[in-house]
Amino acid sequence: MIGSEEYVWQFNGHKNLIFNESNEDMLMIQVEGETQYLEKINSFSDITDYQEHIKNKSIYVSGLCWPVLMAVSIKYAEQVGVEISEVKNWREYIKKFGWNGKIERDSELDFRSIDFKDARIPSVDESPTGFGYMRPTRYDDTDILPVIDSLQRLVFCVNNSKNKKEPLFITKSGDEFYPQVYFVKEEAHHLFKAAVNGMMDGEFSERPMILVNLLWEYEQAMNGKSLDEIMRTADRS
Repeated sequence: MIGSEEYVWQFNGHKNLIFNESNEDMLMIQVEGETQYLEKINSFSDITDYQEHIKNKSIYVSGLCWPVLMAVSIKYAEQVGVEISEVKNWREYIKKFGWNGKIERDSELDFRSIDFKDARIPSVDESPTGFGYMRPTRYDDTDILPVIDSLQRLVFCVNNSKNKKEPLFITKSGDEFYPQVYFVKEEAHHLFKAAVNGMMDGEFSERPMILVNLLWEYEQAMNGKSLDEIMRTADRS
């Protein structure tokens, strides 16, 4: 199953790159600059070549978080009222990566299941629900959480940003989270496609299986089934 090494798109004055880093972890980079330079950036190496003319922010998280990004992209689109055609027709889309159409369930991976029916990305004036939580490693004290701001942008915030100006939100426990990268609703489909690309690309054979199981579970949730009902369903054809 083959994906391109980096998923890249330009929109809203930014160039965005999301891809598997050398150790299979996820790297998300958002580049700002004049259009003439943004158009020249099509890979990670290009950023170094034009670093004098651009600014960039990044988020580095564990490769275990690819399914989280996929789920966040779906729920973001749902909450701001846009449709991702690749989600609606996910079977046809995933087959483009070489998927054979079979959904093989491994009970050992059930912990990856997500309660799509009740999952929600909080707004800046709501308490974090835990949905969308990401970290570089289990031992790192950096926390990354998605929120939807007053402009309906999806903002990935970090708790120990180097660019500490004003926190976007503060948790009940007093933890401050600062905006790092953001996307508008017209980019929701790009985030989904980037997540799919990251899961279908790389060397971990269980990722494609996790992906199709999660998409099947989302489909069932949209048909009104609870997570408990979904998990009890043996046939996932």
